[in-house]
Amino acid sequence: MSRSVVVLNVHEDDRRRDCLTNTLVSKGFQVWESAGVIPALELVKNVPDIVLLSASMAAQSQGAFGQALQASARTASTPILA
Repeated sequence: MSRSVVVLNVHEDDRRRDCLTNTLVSKGFQVWESAGVIPALELVKNVPDIVLLSASMAAQSQGAFGQALQASARTASTPILA
């Protein structure tokens, strides 16, 4: 049995986050959710396959989220889509 792709969905807007999560789950993805960058940094320690980061959060975090992922050998190769 193959493992489903794990997506970390980080978005501050509950409705948009829920909509994207529901779409991804219906397509067979496993989705972890976070409403903010700080909680997402805890979730990313579990090494998702990809991180979906809202554009507004990406701009607000000024690259800090990406830098935090790069700082760990376990998460350095995790792609971020903003």
